[in-house]
Amino acid sequence: NNLRAIVLGTMPKTSWALSRGGHARPGVSSPSSRPTTCRTRSCSAGRARPAAPATGPVPTRRRASVSVSALSPDSKTAVVVGGGPVGLAAAMMLCKDARFEKVDVIERTESADYFEPDKAFVFSIFERGQKFMEHVGALDSLRQSSVGSKSFAISRLYPNGKVTRKQAAINDDAVENYWIPRRDFIKVMHDVVESDYAGKIEVHFGAECESLEELPGGGLRVRASCGDFEPSFVVGADGLRSCVREALAGWAEEAGEGRDGYEMRKYPSLSSGLRYKVLTFPPTFPLPPSEGGQAVHSEAYVVIGKSGRRKERLRLGFLPIADADAPRTANFVSAAEDHKIWSLKDAESLLAYLEDSLPQIPVRKILDEEEAGRFARSEGGRFPMPQYVERFVRVSGDGRSGVALVGDALHAFPPDLGQGVNSGLEDVMVLRDQMLEAGGDLAEALPSFERTRVRDVRSLIRLMQVGYPLQYKQSMLKHAVWQCKFLGQMVMAKVFSKIFHRPPIFDVQSASLTYTDILEKVERNCRRYQAFGVAIGLAAGVACATRGAMPAAAACILAPFLAIALLFKRAPRELRTTA
Repeated sequence: NNLRAIVLGTMPKTSWALSRGGHARPGVSSPSSRPTTCRTRSCSAGRARPAAPATGPVPTRRRASVSVSALSPDSKTAVVVGGGPVGLAAAMMLCKDARFEKVDVIERTESADYFEPDKAFVFSIFERGQKFMEHVGALDSLRQSSVGSKSFAISRLYPNGKVTRKQAAINDDAVENYWIPRRDFIKVMHDVVESDYAGKIEVHFGAECESLEELPGGGLRVRASCGDFEPSFVVGADGLRSCVREALAGWAEEAGEGRDGYEMRKYPSLSSGLRYKVLTFPPTFPLPPSEGGQAVHSEAYVVIGKSGRRKERLRLGFLPIADADAPRTANFVSAAEDHKIWSLKDAESLLAYLEDSLPQIPVRKILDEEEAGRFARSEGGRFPMPQYVERFVRVSGDGRSGVALVGDALHAFPPDLGQGVNSGLEDVMVLRDQMLEAGGDLAEALPSFERTRVRDVRSLIRLMQVGYPLQYKQSMLKHAVWQCKFLGQMVMAKVFSKIFHRPPIFDVQSASLTYTDILEKVERNCRRYQAFGVAIGLAAGVACATRGAMPAAAACILAPFLAIALLFKRAPRELRTTA
């Protein structure tokens, strides 16, 4: 369960950061000497600035101030930066449990159902995420808009036309997970916002946060492209390159505390740095002639390319979706920097390559030139390193206002264990618990949230290093070794269930164990496997010694210790990067 880390790539540091004045800090490169320009199309009435024209210079505009006349001076207001799943969850929690009268959500995309092809991921909502959905009364809506893990099949389409189909094998007593596209999940949450929190939560689509400032009297001011806000609480749910986190780091630096606490601490993983692209398919597509018919939207498919060469190996995976009319997405992931697909920059070249690599499906009948061209031109993305920040809250001097980070702004990692959105929703639930326990007192709740959550976050980052990093078959040999280890663990856990534990990929799907509990089981497994190996080696050594085979006895005794030294390693050290 331990890792011989190979770092496949590093994530670039954020190229610029906002300071308290809304400008880039000295010494950090900035695209401009002024705050980010407005790129909004539709902000709320009375708060929006008109969208900039498509061409020509941007005219000077007066910033619209936020009107709070309908609220009393002592009203609790909040701003959530980032309107993704975790940001919307934070907004609902603040209204439902923390009794905030008004929450403004700043979201850069244009609408709740905005489709981003390069981010068209399919989430698996585990029990951790389901707890929040149940809390806000949206679990039934989630089930209706998703495909349950107990009710779908997976088919593998081979280049020779062979098709194998297997029903998902899930224990009846296991908590069912739900597959749902990111856009559909956001839509489910936004429907709850509109129906249950009308007038309390306002989502400003097409808007961006420009700066976060501490006011002399201890308050906060958020400057956004749709207006200014002066909330008592700000939640940063704005992702890996969080401007809220950068503001916190800047404040700490100015206060002489240093930036390190708010800087991401990065750790190696066998899956970090892998390149990926997302290809959009129509809702259904023809299956190979041997199978006949069309692909079913509620089933999963793996289309396997004919080439086994590392630079040409191709596998497209389709996860199940509930909407029969929605586009399907296939993820392409590769560790090969010289893979042929990265060099294809036009529609015709891509279609020709896919047609040759995937003879089992009629590529040109499925993909149109527009989507092929978009995919070819897209740079795609890279899996981030497992990373987190040690400090993720700040309370004003008078204790009446504060800032907290949740989701990818707090921790980020590759999608190996499917914990991205689930851990983010759990962040929100932990913050909720601390705010309830503190009676809404931010000065008490936020430090308590940091103390409570940071240990689990550290454990989650370590789990990402050892959980399931080789599933992408970066190296066929390492993948085969890992599969043998995985199967061996499953057998040992079944035969000696009171001694050995299952691989952590199963435990993270349940909310009954914290990430710290799961990591402790992994480390306990390591110690027991080592002791088990030493015991076998000693027994074999004694048996050889009684027969007079002293060299063999010495080899048997030393072999387990050599294996432990070579194959087991404690948590890899943090990777320090320089700007």
